[in-house]
Amino acid sequence: MIAAIYARKSTVQAGARDKSDSVERQLEHARAYAARKGWTIAEEHAYFDDGISGAEFGDRRPGLARLLNALRPQPRFQALIMSEESRLGREQIETAYMLKQIMQAGVRVFFYLEDRERTLDSALDKAMLSLSNFAAELEREKARALYVTGAVCMATTTSRFSTPTASASTLSARSTPHRRRSCAGSSRSAPRAWGSRGLRRR
Repeated sequence: MIAAIYARKSTVQAGARDKSDSVERQLEHARAYAARKGWTIAEEHAYFDDGISGAEFGDRRPGLARLLNALRPQPRFQALIMSEESRLGREQIETAYMLKQIMQAGVRVFFYLEDRERTLDSALDKAMLSLSNFAAELEREKARALYVTGAVCMATTTSRFSTPTASASTLSARSTPHRRRSCAGSSRSAPRAWGSRGLRRR
């Protein structure tokens, strides 16, 4: 069986901590998974999007767009390998629609982290897909909220205490209690206030 690969990571990797799930590592693991199964990887069909949110679709995900275009008129591969379902997307409706297009083209979808094939043959299969996509989108929203909270804390602390006339000892003595209050307040209000400003999404 001939297989294609799709890989995605939301942020460009810069440190060792990110290497385990980098695009390069995902492609490497997918090739190893295909080798264990006795499948052939079509290297011209190794697609990826690096540093792009799973909430983006269409032309904003050029790797995914190329994968979908390769389905027409007839795909030259019979399987698609990914690390997990969230690599395809982290928005429930769009992700389910993308997956349906791939499977209706006759391509089987496999996740190497679970050594599992995604099927949509029964009501239970479809319910599990909905739950999986819900969990992926929820994780993205939590990550975005944490990012916003951290940005608000940093901006608030800097604006209050980074003045030309403040001494280092004054900053040290006064910043800690105010920082705690700023961070506590922003964790409640930041997601509502900043949710539509185009911040980085996972």
